Amino acid sequence: MYMSSLRKCIQKDGMTLKVTSYLRERPSLYARRNHILAELIDIVGKNDVIDDEIELLAYSVHSIPLRKTGVARGEYLLVLGDYVVFPETTEEIQKIVRLANRYKIPIIPYAGGSGVGCRPVFGGIMVDMKKMKRILEIDEISQVVTVETGIYICELEEELNRRGYEMKHLPASFFCACLGGFIANRSAGRLSTKYGKIEDMVLGLKVVLPNGEVLKTPAVPGHAVGPDLKHLFIGSGGTLGVVTEATLKIYPIPEKRIFRSFLFPNLVEGLEAMREIMQSDLQPCLARLYDPIETSSEYFRFSLVPKEVSDKIERKKGCCYLVIGFDGPSRIVELYEKMAIEICLKHKAEDLGNEVGEYWWNHSLDDYYPGLNRPTRYSQFFSDDVPYIYDVFDYCVLHKYSLKTWEEAQEELKKTYKNSVFYGHFSHWYRNGTMMYPMVFVWGLQDDPKELALAYEVAGSIVMRTAMKYGGVFQHHHGVGTLLGRFMAEQWGLSGYQTLLAIKKALDPNNIMNPGVLGFEAV
Repeated sequence: MYMSSLRKCIQKDGMTLKVTSYLRERPSLYARRNHILAELIDIVGKNDVIDDEIELLAYSVHSIPLRKTGVARGEYLLVLGDYVVFPETTEEIQKIVRLANRYKIPIIPYAGGSGVGCRPVFGGIMVDMKKMKRILEIDEISQVVTVETGIYICELEEELNRRGYEMKHLPASFFCACLGGFIANRSAGRLSTKYGKIEDMVLGLKVVLPNGEVLKTPAVPGHAVGPDLKHLFIGSGGTLGVVTEATLKIYPIPEKRIFRSFLFPNLVEGLEAMREIMQSDLQPCLARLYDPIETSSEYFRFSLVPKEVSDKIERKKGCCYLVIGFDGPSRIVELYEKMAIEICLKHKAEDLGNEVGEYWWNHSLDDYYPGLNRPTRYSQFFSDDVPYIYDVFDYCVLHKYSLKTWEEAQEELKKTYKNSVFYGHFSHWYRNGTMMYPMVFVWGLQDDPKELALAYEVAGSIVMRTAMKYGGVFQHHHGVGTLLGRFMAEQWGLSGYQTLLAIKKALDPNNIMNPGVLGFEAV
């Protein structure tokens, strides 16, 4: 519990903002803050430590889902990190971790800061990995790359492209996120349907454990030497160690990559067509099926399809748009595309052709990096000057439950909040199931942060519990973080959750590694 009298207090227009940090809440440690600073400088150098509060503020803001409240009132607590350090080697991180253990100060690994990443929830030492961005080896014989985890994924992909290779990990945050964040949150990219999520791309890891020792897992495609330890750290959200290096699969740039688009009369036909495509082993590199609400939305029709298709969508009420891609040797690509067309036509789709598919691919990030005068994801539902909440609660279920989960979550949300909308797309496909990327908006609420927070919690619970009801998972590729940690025991069951807690306790007895994340113990 926060009890310190060392907080800064700012009061204005009925709002009280209190600024604190881990050291400020512990006067005995706060008295030694300059000594701790000197030790950090000894490790990484004076130019690679930040303790200025204005600069620390940049590491404490976040792309939070409580997006809009017009009036700030009441008392708020802003937690800053105590220091930010920029290590350049694994050895420096080992020393930082050992220092943190001596003082029992939290460590928060930090990479691109793209908005889904880490904040200093309780303060502590932010370990900014961006100086650890070296490409250590490109092994063209084995087709793997070994790289430090502070590298921006776009820079890694650019260098691989120069050599004639691709990593195939192309998420929406491609231009603003680092490899370490993808590993920490089990990220997925637009080509995951064929090439897998980040956990399918990683062969081996180097990790600084919470005791300062280094663990290096074998960088091999498979083994039978007990549990695969790398999977302890993929998706761990920085709670079990600091991942400093990774060895990943790479692929030659394909001879051919094509995209094709279809309009289905309804979601049922679209889901069935995609299930048949996946279970026919046609290996699409990309498949994204938009539900009727998103297909007809202003932002979709403005950004992702040419005008003639937008007009057609407006006339075909309830239709669903599919874009599907294939890559590899030309003969295989052409054969698989032909077979996919046959399946889609069997399910009453209208073939929009390759040009429309290519248009989608070329504009697929426009919504994430919008320009002026574009419709937003919510502009057709409510104006920008009303309080609202929004988030994406991406879930994954078996094919048997994909339609039922979509229908029930949508109905329950509308029953709970009249002014709400649930819509999205199915964008990562498997032989046995699929995931949905549902965007949830609730508006028309009181202009009060507490009511907005409650609406966020209730709306998210509706979607996530519906997925879990049908044996699914409440997160597919954005990670759990702190906000969703309360669902971990429900997702894994008591014995599963206790197993996770036992692993955390064994590896991190002082609870210094990103405490409070994944539903683990706070400080």
